[in-house]
Amino acid sequence: MSSPSKKYRRLLKYIDSDDLDKIKHVIRKYEIDNLNVKVSGNGSYLIHYASLNGSLECIKYFIEEGVDLGVVDDDLCMEKNPSCLDKENCQGQTPRALLSSLHEREAEEPVSGADAEREWREKLADECMNDYNLNWGDYEEDFNQCNRPSNRYETNDQWADRIHREYRKKTYTSYQRTSKPKRSEQESSSSKSSKSAKRDREKAEKKKQKEKNLKEEILTHKRSLQYVIICFNEYEAKWSEFMKTDETSTLLVRHIPWPSDEIWSYFEQHRSKMDESDYKKLLREQQIRWHPDKFEQRFGVRLQPSEKEFVLQRVNDISQKINNIMTSFQSQ
Repeated sequence: MSSPSKKYRRLLKYIDSDDLDKIKHVIRKYEIDNLNVKVSGNGSYLIHYASLNGSLECIKYFIEEGVDLGVVDDDLCMEKNPSCLDKENCQGQTPRALLSSLHEREAEEPVSGADAEREWREKLADECMNDYNLNWGDYEEDFNQCNRPSNRYETNDQWADRIHREYRKKTYTSYQRTSKPKRSEQESSSSKSSKSAKRDREKAEKKKQKEKNLKEEILTHKRSLQYVIICFNEYEAKWSEFMKTDETSTLLVRHIPWPSDEIWSYFEQHRSKMDESDYKKLLREQQIRWHPDKFEQRFGVRLQPSEKEFVLQRVNDISQKINNIMTSFQSQ
């Protein structure tokens, strides 16, 4: 498969950061009406890419839009990748061993003719479906452990988004109840109706202002110093794990720990909080890490051919952004 088009590259970028508003904007801008498309060389679909990156809001949105949840990528397609039959799950079992045990169980209770074939196919389908539902994702755990966020606890972003949705739902319902004047009151007194409409407008304006203040509070929370420090430490930990990966393995877009918006906020906030030498050292490390030539020299041979152009272009954009921060700092 060729590299994703411009509109899908932007879509993948916002899926990485789980930014639902920007994803909807891209879909409207480019009039994307088909979300069941492959976006990587191994046959992964958009729903797969969002799942592997732990983008929960994107997954919910795709499901609401009616994406096909039964699609599989080439890694799980036995016709294109027969070796998947020998991959072990977390219990040390392989699909081939499970199929063999099922076949031996059937051999103990032989049934003749077409009934035997039909019963065998039904039991095989049930066993495969049960095993898939119980162990979904276990075969990809090694690839995604460093990129998949923990779902045990609600993150700061999830908490902020949930509070915002509940607040909007509550205020919108309350506004609907108070903004509909009774028909009898409109007919009986025009002056009373005018005053009631004025009060309703004032209440609506106050609620809009509260909603705006809440949005600003949420954005401030997301960009708070403590939060971006946590994000930066997680980013550095993921990079350390990434550097320990097998040098012979193939690299995909989702395997690379890209810097998120919080990382750029970290560089901006610490410009005045760190010593000049320490801040320059921090930026210099990032310049070396994301230097296009050095990155291609170190990882170029491992990149998936169909994604190589997209990865190198993204690395070049990050390098330019870091260089601009360094230039701005030195010119002060």
